Amino acid sequence: MGAGVFAELLSKTKPETLDAVVISHFHGDHCSDITVFNYYLQQKKKKLKLFAPVDNNTELLSSLEWFEHIETKDSSRVTIKGVTLDFFKTVHPRFCLGVSVTYNGKKFVYSADTNVCPALDKALKGADLAVIDSAFSSATYKENGPHLSAELVAGYAKRHNVKTLLSHLPPEGDVGAIESEAKKVSPLCELIDLAEYVIAD
Repeated sequence: MGAGVFAELLSKTKPETLDAVVISHFHGDHCSDITVFNYYLQQKKKKLKLFAPVDNNTELLSSLEWFEHIETKDSSRVTIKGVTLDFFKTVHPRFCLGVSVTYNGKKFVYSADTNVCPALDKALKGADLAVIDSAFSSATYKENGPHLSAELVAGYAKRHNVKTLLSHLPPEGDVGAIESEAKKVSPLCELIDLAEYVIAD
C-alpha cells in the first residue's frame, strides 16, 4: 500500500470488493496509501479487514476507521475464506512481518523488507511463487543493512527451486543489472511487474 498503489488497485478492480489488506510494516513506502484507501471506503460505506502489526502505530491505526484492524505478530496464523496467512518476523530496522499465503494446495511467500532471514528460508519450503526484497546489488549490499541483494535473493530461489519475483527495486539505477545479477545464480528470478500473477495447477 505504498505511494501509487491505490490508483493501480482502482484501475484493476473495485477496492471495496477485497476481503482484506495486509501491511507488513509502517514505513511510508509500504503504507502511505492506506489513508487514501480509508477515505475511499468511507465514501463507499464499506469496512475491510486490515492485518497489520501495531509497532507503536496506534495513532495511525486509530485513524483508519473504515478498516477492522487485526493485529499480526511473529508466528500469527489467520484463515479467511479458505486462505491461510502465516506471518514471520523479518530482519529489518522496523518491526516487519513477511507472510506465507496458502490456498488450494498452492503457496505464495512475500518476504516484505528483510536482510538474510532464517524465517524466510523456513517459509519458502514448498513454495510455488515468491516475491522477495531485492533492493541492492552485491556492490551496494551491506550485511547490517535493511534489504537483500539480488544475488542473495537468487540464492533463496535456487535453494528452494521457487519462481521468484524481484521486488523493492531501487527508484533510481539500473534494475536490469539487478535482474542480470540474480539470473546468474538462478534463472527462476525475474523483475516484478504490476500485473496479476496466477499460480497454475
